[in-house]
Amino acid sequence: MAGERGFDYVMTVKGNQAVLKEKVFDRVLPLLRKTPHHVVVDDTHGRIRRWTTWITDAGGIDFPHARSVACVKREETTFSGELVSKERAWIITSQNTTTVTAEDLHDQVRDHWGIENKSHHVRDTTYHEDAQQIYTGTGAHILATLRNTAISMLRITGHNDIRRTTEWISRDRTRTLPLLSLQVAGRNTQ
Repeated sequence: MAGERGFDYVMTVKGNQAVLKEKVFDRVLPLLRKTPHHVVVDDTHGRIRRWTTWITDAGGIDFPHARSVACVKREETTFSGELVSKERAWIITSQNTTTVTAEDLHDQVRDHWGIENKSHHVRDTTYHEDAQQIYTGTGAHILATLRNTAISMLRITGHNDIRRTTEWISRDRTRTLPLLSLQVAGRNTQ
């Protein structure tokens, strides 16, 4: 059991797990017609973002240590009410509904999206990782490591807009030298 190992999992079920996704969907679907278990609205950054969460036990779902399933609906609208985006995340977790609330699950999923946005999204949009053509050997892993290193170095030196900073550096590659020297100087002083 998950508790015996000392940790739990929270996983988004995606299309590559079609049978599992369908089972989670079928289990949560009746709840979507009822009042949500948790709602969060954020109206900062020029948009209105709304997260709605429903959670139930994972009865009938054959997945290792599955105890709960959930749906988190994410909607983003303009202040005038125009829909910008809407999606649903289907969640499965080893946490039991007696110990995890919809609010807890929302926080855990949202923390994961923060990681996704800080790392994977940047790698996909700035470095076009999904379009890379290296499939043999360790080339893809090496390039992913180099991209992660570049992103980390930019963040450590205070550059949080990775796309803009990458574009700025690409216009004059000698601009990387001060970033590298800050890293070396920081190591020597510790």
